[in-house]
Amino acid sequence: MQLDVIERCLRLYSNPGDLVLDPFNGIGSTGWEAVRRGRRYLGIELKPEYAAQAARFLAEAEASCDTLFDINRDSAA
Repeated sequence: MQLDVIERCLRLYSNPGDLVLDPFNGIGSTGWEAVRRGRRYLGIELKPEYAAQAARFLAEAEASCDTLFDINRDSAA
């Protein structure tokens, strides 16, 4: 699924802090968008190769998100 479609669905059907469940995780596109939009995420994947790739994508998504401390530091400058 395209990332812009996933983003619209997350924006319409969930709120920041909600848990998003994807029983067909694949390589983690839904998880990527969920984490970047401030949602918690639980994905289920049977193929070990896809699960490993999804874990890498989710780690990248978490690393690219601002934290509350980063936002406060940027506004103080």
